[in-house]
Parts: sequence; C-alpha cells; structure tokens
Amino acid sequence: MGGEFLLADRKSFVRAGCFRPFRLPGGETAIKEPRRSGLGVLFEMLGDEAFAMTDCRTLGAFSAKELKVIGSMLRKSVNAPITTSVGRLFDAVASLVGIKQVSTFEGQAAMGLEFAWKTRIRFQPYGFELTTSGPAVVVDWAPMIRGVLDDLRTGVGLRFDFGPFS
Repeated sequence: MGGEFLLADRKSFVRAGCFRPFRLPGGETAIKEPRRSGLGVLFEMLGDEAFAMTDCRTLGAFSAKELKVIGSMLRKSVNAPITTSVGRLFDAVASLVGIKQVSTFEGQAAMGLEFAWKTRIRFQPYGFELTTSGPAVVVDWAPMIRGVLDDLRTGVGLRFDFGPFS
C-alpha cells in the first residue's frame, strides 16, 4: 500500500493509520505515468465530475480515447487497484501542476515536484484532515488537492509547503 502508519514493538504491530486511498488506473502503469495517479486522485474526490475539468493539465495529458478507457476502469474498478501510496500522491500533484505527466524512471515526477518546491517562496501550508476509520486514523489529502487546484485556477504561485511534512 505505501502510506501506512504502524505501531510496533518487538512482538507485534497494529495499523494505526493511513493516507486516504485512491485508485491507480492501469495499476503498475501509473508508476511511469503520473497523469494516471492525478486522474485517480481527482476521481476519488469528484467522481465523474473529474472528467469535466477540461482546463486541468492532468486531463489534457490524455487523448479523448484514453480518457474514455481510463474512466471506464475507474468506474468499474477494473485494473485500478486501490493505493495509499504517498509516492503516487506526490506523482498526482506533480501531474496536476504540470511538472511531469509521463516519467522515464520511478520517482522522477516526485523529484521534479521537490525541485520546484525548493525554488519557490514558502507561504501558508496546504491543509489536510484527519478522520477515523475504525481504530485507524486516515490522513485525508483532499483539502491539499483542493488548495492546489484553487491556486492553479486563480494563477497564484503554488505554495509548495507541506506544513509539518516539509
């Protein structure tokens, strides 16, 4: 999964939390195509409304035919495994802001995002929410993604400050 929080001692462990899950359309293909992670995040947040975001850089990285196929994958949960991976979340943000849509090696999009973050003036951090799911805490990244999308829409320079995680 990837974005899990475990409490452990020498004898056992328990899952204490995770990042909000989302689907990876195309499974392992998303590792080299951050645009797929971006679309998976948008679909998790917005459902079919995600496909109406015609000004979104992530959607613009797909052909109409690709969007039709990937939309079907997400709606039917076919070849779209669930992930909580923080690496795929960084890939999604890199896609949304237009840093990288297709990578030549794993981690390239996240590295580009890190480089962009280090070259920006830091303002207020993007938010997140903590919820519970049974005994586990879930870090909901949706407020961060909404902040990124709002900044893109208004033309404000992205904040690239992930609060206590930076």
